[in-house]
Amino acid sequence: MKENVYTYPISIAFKEKDGCPFCRLYSEMEAQMLDYSLGGAMMEPHERALSNRLGFCEKHYNDLRELRNRLSLGLMTTTHIDELLSTILSPDYISGKAFVNPRMTPAKYVEQLRTTSSTCYVCHHIEDHMKHYYTNAVHMWKSEKEFRQLTVEQPYYCIPHLMRFIAAAESKLFGKKAFQEFLADILPVVRSYAETLRTDADEFCLSFDHRNAGKPISDGAKSAIERTLVFINGTERNR
Repeated sequence: MKENVYTYPISIAFKEKDGCPFCRLYSEMEAQMLDYSLGGAMMEPHERALSNRLGFCEKHYNDLRELRNRLSLGLMTTTHIDELLSTILSPDYISGKAFVNPRMTPAKYVEQLRTTSSTCYVCHHIEDHMKHYYTNAVHMWKSEKEFRQLTVEQPYYCIPHLMRFIAAAESKLFGKKAFQEFLADILPVVRSYAETLRTDADEFCLSFDHRNAGKPISDGAKSAIERTLVFINGTERNR
């Protein structure tokens, strides 16, 4: 396969054949962005301005705490609070002066609060990379025979990443025939794994029958619930 800076991470993730390849891409990008947030981003004015505005979701704020770089995290915390004090908590809103502008309605202020509480600097950058991973993977499936073979050799695709992968295919592949070919490659992989999960979950449930008391169960059955959780939700929602 022809590889470049945009396709190399995708090739590596698909060659490993260990779980959902997009979950792996997400996890790797997440680790890079957490490290960057407390390192290189601190030195870039544009990135500091962005982190001040977006803040961090609960999960990634706690992940940053675990990195033990308390000073960098503290500095970002203070400047993010400064951003809040100068925007949604500014004296103009307290005094009502902001609402003199007819374009600023109570509904728009509530929307500002909602937006502020739902943004995250790390999530923002991860998503910026992931959307390119999906579209590039579709292009690689279309143009590279070796990569197309890799797509059908994956253990599975989790449902959230399957949805994004298929959505990218619908957007980038021209014509219903090409899209149907894509589904014919990808969906059997997912269905086969779902059938395996169904078999393992059934064995797990049957193990509780008194008639099976003391009988050993397979490793697949023991992990059926946990594996199904990851399959349905993706790894980033289960950590």
